[in-house]
Amino acid sequence: MLDGENVKNSKSLISLRRVRFLKNICIFKKNLYISYCNILLLLWEMNFIEFSKNRENYPCFSLQEIQLFDTKFLRWNLKNRYQKDYLDHLCKGRYTLKKTEKSEEMLYTISNKIYQPSYISMESALRYYDLIPEWVFVTTACSTKKTQTLEGDRGTFYYYHLKPELFWGYTIQKRRNLTFYLATIEKTVCDFFYLKKQLTKTDFSELRFDVDHLRQLTTKEKLLECAKKFWNQRVLHLVSDFISFF
Repeated sequence: MLDGENVKNSKSLISLRRVRFLKNICIFKKNLYISYCNILLLLWEMNFIEFSKNRENYPCFSLQEIQLFDTKFLRWNLKNRYQKDYLDHLCKGRYTLKKTEKSEEMLYTISNKIYQPSYISMESALRYYDLIPEWVFVTTACSTKKTQTLEGDRGTFYYYHLKPELFWGYTIQKRRNLTFYLATIEKTVCDFFYLKKQLTKTDFSELRFDVDHLRQLTTKEKLLECAKKFWNQRVLHLVSDFISFF
């Protein structure tokens, strides 16, 4: 006869065997072998496809947002599989769908979302306004947070630190269903002169700015007015010397 403790241990052993048995149940159909784990994976993939239907052009989301839709998502060490099949990793804890458009505007929108507050400026904005001929392979922005570099499947995002009192001079840009913050032409130029600490007027010829195109987009007066708002003599002198090229 079994005592109470042995009965308890016996029931536990039976329960454990049942769990193992259930996990080893297989379905054979047309010579296709599907394990218990594969069935779970298929079910979660179906849930994720449903999750992604209305997010085809959604810039980015966190793992927590996915798990709100499906609480079992990314358990059982499925993270790498989901990233490989469905997701692009943007930075720590932030993702976008692989099928999300890969455009300049999408990168700018993502940049604003993953590091806030920030606005597109510096090299990326200069390229956006066609003021420099080079392609820019790093998305650059300004932020009141510390200088930061974030890297992922969609490239590198670099953020220059600006003092809060200089965090102005940007506009809201809307392209299709995307929205991002972009420095004005004048602020882009002044940000560049302010943040490039080693820059002097002797370097102007090497900057390869398209001065003719800049003339069409703004005026000397607007550039000088923007420079004065920095309350920085170095920036004011650089902009004053720069507009002599106009």
